[in-house]
Amino acid sequence: MARDLFIAMCVVAVAGTAPAAQSRGRQTTKPPAADTLAFAGEWVIVDRKMPGPTRLVITRAGTGWQVHGWGGCTPKDCDWGTVALFPLAPSVSERAFNRAFAIWERGFASRYMTISLDEGGLVVEMVSIFKDGSLRSNMHSTAQMKRPTK
Repeated sequence: MARDLFIAMCVVAVAGTAPAAQSRGRQTTKPPAADTLAFAGEWVIVDRKMPGPTRLVITRAGTGWQVHGWGGCTPKDCDWGTVALFPLAPSVSERAFNRAFAIWERGFASRYMTISLDEGGLVVEMVSIFKDGSLRSNMHSTAQMKRPTK
């Protein structure tokens, strides 16, 4: 459990520093806080060949947020269920958030996800820690998501 929490914190730290690392010496500003409702709704993966969630539905839940996720399985996507979505603001005084974090705990794996808005879509970073003795490698993936076309 402590190891899983440490890994989750590393995901948040990496997700929060990725733009700065990419700038390589250029001055950057922190990402602006988004309209919180911009996260709400249905999102689908842009490239189905990428590992990670294939679909997310983000909703308000009372005073908080929740996310329902699906992952790529055959013959149809696996339903990961609904978990709490924790908003991450740029500071403790901000009400709007620019990132969010979720944890799916399933018997065979723990999945840690950070999401952020990016030019009308979502960037989803996922860390999967396998706990079932299957000898699968733990994974990190990054995927782009968009609103589904109707």
